[in-house]
Amino acid sequence: MEVRFRLFRTSQLLWEDLMQRAAEFASTLRPEDVINISHSCDSGDSVVAVWYWADIKAPQFDPRTVFC
Repeated sequence: MEVRFRLFRTSQLLWEDLMQRAAEFASTLRPEDVINISHSCDSGDSVVAVWYWADIKAPQFDPRTVFC
């Protein structure tokens, strides 16, 4: 197992829309694999990070950063 992440980043969407996209991704993971969901906003640049456990052999989501 290894720790992975997926970032959702925008300077255009409303917070609710950005959070919804991150929540939809997190919902595809098994609950026990979700480590944390964190967020940040600075000068209109908003980021949500979904941290999760994954099998080392499992393919990575591409891309790791989703620009919304």
